[in-house]
Amino acid sequence: MVLNEWLNRILIFISGSGLTFLGIIYILITSPEKIEKWGSIILKFFAYRSKRAEKMHMAMNIQYSIDEKRKKLGVEGTVLSYGVEIKWTEENVAEIDLQQNKVIVMMRPFQSQARNYANVVSLYVPSALLPESRRYIDRNVVSGLDFIISKTLLDSNPSALNYYIEQEIQTHSEEVTSKIKLLEPIHERGYLSRVIIPELKSLSSLHPMEPTDEIKNDTLSFVDQMHAFNTAPSGTEDERYSGIYNGEFVKMTMVPVGRQFTLLTRGIQPHLDFINQQIAEGVTHFYIVSASDIGYARRLSTECCVKLSLTKIYEEEYQGVFRGSKRKIYCSLCIKE
Repeated sequence: MVLNEWLNRILIFISGSGLTFLGIIYILITSPEKIEKWGSIILKFFAYRSKRAEKMHMAMNIQYSIDEKRKKLGVEGTVLSYGVEIKWTEENVAEIDLQQNKVIVMMRPFQSQARNYANVVSLYVPSALLPESRRYIDRNVVSGLDFIISKTLLDSNPSALNYYIEQEIQTHSEEVTSKIKLLEPIHERGYLSRVIIPELKSLSSLHPMEPTDEIKNDTLSFVDQMHAFNTAPSGTEDERYSGIYNGEFVKMTMVPVGRQFTLLTRGIQPHLDFINQQIAEGVTHFYIVSASDIGYARRLSTECCVKLSLTKIYEEEYQGVFRGSKRKIYCSLCIKE
């Protein structure tokens, strides 16, 4: 009896440990940034005794910080197409390379970790953001996007953020500064990473076509239209603020859901009729957004797939700024294939 009891205890312990081990393996596979986080913590302990461990800690700490922020940018962490890996060198000139879906940043480290963080981000973002379509985008818009996404990666580290801003702001032309002013309020609402960047990313399908002024002007007009939609006065029906952009290369429509009284009295059909009309005019991408009736917006997104044969690419609820206050916002993308 005693032997059987002990055997049972051992089997229970082994099975429990096995499940724990498998759980750990699953977490590490699905969240590789966890390895960098814990590796950085362990290496920090040895950094006081080993220069090599100190440099490894510095690199893994920055890699983990970037990966963590990258996943929070929206649309399932796909805003930045590649991860990052840092290799410290003795060279005075920094270099970048692309290997196995990672941007390899090779640079000489500074004593200041905040400065290292800022420099790595300034090299990483232009390589990881819209890598296959940025050649088709207006260059001032691209520079504005790089600046805003880089600031977002650095915003939890004030020292690194200050280093980056002081370094970058000196190189900005008036045109780039004006684009940043257009894009920043859009980013606060969450539409930069969930609408503008996905639309611009789709321009990669133009490859290997050479960039033309027509394509770049299309992207410029698209950003202007998105800014107009973002700043539309409440209740306006002016077409200038409609959120409809049917260009030659970008074809999309914002479908805002709000005004509960209208929803209750008129139902979902007017939205479906509006989307159907836009499909007839050649629009293919529909962003259903709401900062008031998220449940209704979700229903509309589903009904578009059922009744209009659209395909839902993603949907997300997140915290954003709407009309000056922070609130929950819904956004989904449905496309006509």
